[in-house]
Amino acid sequence: ESLTTAIREMQGRHCDLEELQKSGVDLTYSLVPLMDMHSNDKEVKSMNSLLIFLAFVLIFTAAMNYVLIVISTLINRTKEVAVHKCYGASDKNLFGMIMSETCLHMLISLLLAAFLIILFRTKTEELLGATLGALFSAQTVMILVAVCIVIFFITGLIPTYMFLRIPVAAAFRNFKESRRYWKLCLLFIQFLATAYLVALLSVINKQYDYMVNVDPGYAYEKLAYCPTQGVEESVRNTAIEELRKIPEVDKVSACYDLPIWGMSGNNVSLPGDDRELFNIADMYWVKDDFFSLMEIPIIEGEVFRSDESASNKVMVSRSFVKKMEQLVGWTGSAIGKNVIITEHSNNGEPFTICGVYEDICLGSTGNPDVRPTALFYDKYAPTILIKFHEMSPENMKKAQKVLEEVIPDRNITVTAYYMDMIDLYKDSRTFRDSVMIGGIVTLIIALIGLLGYTSDETNRRGREIAIRKVNGATAWSILKMISKDISYIAIPAIVIGMTVAYYSGTGWLEKFSEKAPIGFFIFLAGAMIVYVLIVACVLYRAWAVSNSNPVDSLKSE
Repeated sequence: ESLTTAIREMQGRHCDLEELQKSGVDLTYSLVPLMDMHSNDKEVKSMNSLLIFLAFVLIFTAAMNYVLIVISTLINRTKEVAVHKCYGASDKNLFGMIMSETCLHMLISLLLAAFLIILFRTKTEELLGATLGALFSAQTVMILVAVCIVIFFITGLIPTYMFLRIPVAAAFRNFKESRRYWKLCLLFIQFLATAYLVALLSVINKQYDYMVNVDPGYAYEKLAYCPTQGVEESVRNTAIEELRKIPEVDKVSACYDLPIWGMSGNNVSLPGDDRELFNIADMYWVKDDFFSLMEIPIIEGEVFRSDESASNKVMVSRSFVKKMEQLVGWTGSAIGKNVIITEHSNNGEPFTICGVYEDICLGSTGNPDVRPTALFYDKYAPTILIKFHEMSPENMKKAQKVLEEVIPDRNITVTAYYMDMIDLYKDSRTFRDSVMIGGIVTLIIALIGLLGYTSDETNRRGREIAIRKVNGATAWSILKMISKDISYIAIPAIVIGMTVAYYSGTGWLEKFSEKAPIGFFIFLAGAMIVYVLIVACVLYRAWAVSNSNPVDSLKSE
C-alpha cells in the first residue's frame, strides 16, 4: 500500500493517464503477496472450509466415541471405584487414576497415528500436497499439541466426573445405573456425522466422475502427444512420416496448443471497422489430419487444404459464428466471410473462414474456457499428436523409439493424453479421497460405539429379555425390540446429516461451471446404506442374547 503513490507517479511518467481516462480506461496496479494469491483463492478457501469441518467431525466423533466407551464401562467399574473410596482414596486420587488412563490411551493412539502416517507415506503426501517434513513443521506441531490437549481434557474430565459421583454403597449392592441417555446422545452425534460424510462423499464422487467422463467434444482415449519445441521443421516432418509407418499408429498430426492447456487470447474485428468485437481463445496452428485425429465434427465448410491457399484461411468454432451473429448481425453461412484477428492479421490483412467446427472444451470440464476459438494452418505446430489403434505401454514405447531415432539430440517424451486429462482434476480427486477416508473412519468409529452400546444394553436388560422369552417372546421379537431403540435416534440423525450434506454439497458444486445432476436418490441411497449398517451391527451383537437360554440370565441375577 505504501507503494501506491509511487506506482501512480511512474504511470504518469510513461503514459498519458488523462487520454486513457477520456477513452474510458482507468489503468491501475496493485501488489498482492505471493502467499495471499493461494490462500485468498476462492476455490482454496472453499476446499479449506470443508476440510476443516471434516477434521472437526472426525476428531469430535472420535472423542465422543471414547467417552461413550468409557461411560459404558461405568457399571462394570462401580465396585472398583467404590472399593478405592472405602480404602481412603480421595477424589484427587481417583482423578489422577482416570486421567492417567486417558493419557496412556492418547500416547498409544499418537504412536499408532505416526506409524500409519509413515506406513501410508505416499498417500499422505499426495493428500497433503506436501512432504512429511512440512507436516511436522513447528507450526503444525503446535496445532497438533493444542488439539491433543483439548481432546485430552474432554475425554478425561467427562468420565472422571461420572466416576466421582459413584456412591460408596455401590460396592455392597448391585449398582444398575444405565446412563443410556448419555450414550444415545453420543450415538446420535456419531450417526449424524457418518450420514453427513457418506452423503457429501456421494456428491463429490458424482461430480468427479462427471468431470472425468463427460465428453469434451474430442476423442483422447487413444491419443498421445510429444512436445518438440526447438526442433527444425524438416526434422519434425520426418518424425511425423516415420510415426505413420508404425502399424500400431492410426493417425499422426501436430498442433500448437492442446485443448487442456491454457489458451492465449486475440481480438476479432471486421475489415474496414476499427472496433474490436470480442476476444477468442486462440488455438493457433494445426497440421493435416488434426480434425480427423481429434474427431472434432465439421459443421460447415471444409478443413484446410495442403496448398498455399490455406495461408489466409481460418477455421472457427460454432460459438465464434454465434458471437458474430449477435454483434454484427451475420446471417446465412459463415463460409467465405472475412475477419481480422490480431497477431495473425499483419497490416490488417483479413482471413477468410473456410470451415466451422463444433465447440470443444478448453481446460477442465469443471472450469472451462468458454471463449470462442479459431485455428490456423501449419505455420508452427511443435506438438506431435499420435493416435493409436489401441493405447498400450508397448505401443507408446515403439513411438518413443522412433522419435528418439529421428531426433537423437533432444530429450523426447511421449505422454498419454488421458493421464494429463486425469491430472486436471487432481484437486477434486484429492478432496474426494480425503472425504472418503474421513467417512470410512467415522463410520468405523460409530459402529464400534454402537457395538459397545448394544452389548451394554443387552447385559443391562438381561433379566428383562429372559422374562420375555419365558413368556413366549421369539428371538425375532427380541431383536426387533433392541433395534427399535436405535432406530428412534438413527433415523432423525441420518435425516439431519443428509440435509446438512445437501447444503454443503450444493455449495461446493457452485465453484464448477459444469455441475453433475444431483438427485434425491443419491441421498436416499446413502441414508439406506448407513441405516442398514447400523441395524446390521445391532442385530449381529444382539443375536447371541436373543437366542440364549433365559435360565442363564435369571441365575446370574
